[in-house]
Amino acid sequence: MTIKTKKNKQKIIILGNSNKFVKIIKSIYKSSSIQIYPWRLISNYNLKKKKLIKTPEKIFICGYDYQSQRYSFERFYNSNVTMPLNFTKFLSNRKTRIIYIDTLDKLSNKERKKNYTFSRYEFAKKELAFKLNKNFKNLEILKTPPIVEKDKVLIHGEFLTKLIFKFLIRFSLIKTIDIKELKKKLTQSNSKRKKEKKKLNPILLNIPRTLFLDRLVRILLD
Repeated sequence: MTIKTKKNKQKIIILGNSNKFVKIIKSIYKSSSIQIYPWRLISNYNLKKKKLIKTPEKIFICGYDYQSQRYSFERFYNSNVTMPLNFTKFLSNRKTRIIYIDTLDKLSNKERKKNYTFSRYEFAKKELAFKLNKNFKNLEILKTPPIVEKDKVLIHGEFLTKLIFKFLIRFSLIKTIDIKELKKKLTQSNSKRKKEKKKLNPILLNIPRTLFLDRLVRILLD
């Protein structure tokens, strides 16, 4: 597939096809040429071919392979860290601004620092942040809590997962961000913001699990 772009239009790549982030980014950059590469299709792209859009002005990284919760640890790591990192290297140059949408260091409001995690999702997000920081100077990491729009929590998951998060939000047990506030943060993106420089130690992440169990463990042990 050959991708055509119009001259003089800012080129933007979105790595990941999360509807909420795609919608926000498109609303901010209405006059830009935007190309979306779904997270789970990264392995299908042949990086030796020249048919992919390269050297964009910006790359937004906002994905995760939710099916990887059931993969072996090696396959899970490759899907969520190694492949997106290498893909970003291939598409970008030294002038490309990279904006990575990370998860918060802590979901809860409890004051406690940690250097470990039992959550595959949290580990993947933090590990990719760490690797991006080592490889790119023109990088911004934007840490976001669960996103809400009116009374709706915008997270990937089944009914029970969303119900639990709604309960936690209602009683102010976890942090959240309104979708309008998130849009404002993305509009005011600043590459000089603090980068991710610490690694999380993975504990028992070699054990596959459901996304629901992974989130529950993170909430309970955060």
